[in-house]
Amino acid sequence: MDHSIGGAQGAFSSIFMLLLISVAMINQSHVFAYDTRELFEVREALSNTFHWSCLLLCHTILEIFWSTICQFFIYVCYYWPPRYSGDANKAGFFFFINVLIFPAYYCTYGLAILYFSPDVPSASMINSNLFAAMLLFCGILNPKRYSPRFWSFMYVASPFTYFVQAFVGPILHNRKLICEYSELSIVDPPEGQTCGDYFSHYIDNNGGYLRNPEADSSCQYCPYTMQEQVVIQYGIKWNQHWRDFGIAWIYIIANTGFMLVGYYYFRVLGKNPFGMIFKLLNPKSLIPKPRHEKDKTIFQKKPGDDKIGTQKKA
Repeated sequence: MDHSIGGAQGAFSSIFMLLLISVAMINQSHVFAYDTRELFEVREALSNTFHWSCLLLCHTILEIFWSTICQFFIYVCYYWPPRYSGDANKAGFFFFINVLIFPAYYCTYGLAILYFSPDVPSASMINSNLFAAMLLFCGILNPKRYSPRFWSFMYVASPFTYFVQAFVGPILHNRKLICEYSELSIVDPPEGQTCGDYFSHYIDNNGGYLRNPEADSSCQYCPYTMQEQVVIQYGIKWNQHWRDFGIAWIYIIANTGFMLVGYYYFRVLGKNPFGMIFKLLNPKSLIPKPRHEKDKTIFQKKPGDDKIGTQKKA
């Protein structure tokens, strides 16, 4: 990766691909988790050999283990070829959040959806809609300030917002920016002034640098001096990386809790996951109904009553 503005934007956009890889990992885990769930409910659950929570927690740990191995190879292929920072603080934190924490999040999220869904296709549809919502509002495709006011809360609610900030921070922090010629602003100063004199007050207030401060024409101005300044508009700040780590754990714990509660309510108790939705869409179903149909002729004589209770004579 070069040191230009385009290089900083490319590094920021490349995180989008890291997030998309987790979709494939989730869909693959659904297939194996569903077969395991069916086997457990047919064999172990009926024999009461193991508690139902053993299935969920053990399978979650197993999926996190395999996903961590996959994320390690992703880290090697993604981080080092572009020659990102080799500083232990930055490379180590990127390894920590990408290889160890991110798999724990998307595994608990994916299994939480699978364990309350009736089958794999239903889980895939639910996952696709939720994942698309989290991805659209995480700040990569559209900054928060450009989002409709009604949807601004999704930027804060999306867990990918904090993973994107944690991924991009160590990549661009303290990385010097050198503008390409096409990224420069070319301005002619007033007659009798050099570029340095003309831009001095503006640079003091807005930052940036001049490539030719001694020139008296065609001033070449670059608006940034560090690559992390390019992504500040997206809320990327290196000094918030441990905050993002803590928020990631909140989502991991919430996913695990939802997985346990959802499986108990919908699978152990056998509740219909869409029953409450249908009741809300049909208010008449909430009105109590009589247990038996009204039959005003129940005590009247009907054809065939004489044969009831009679025995056939030999």
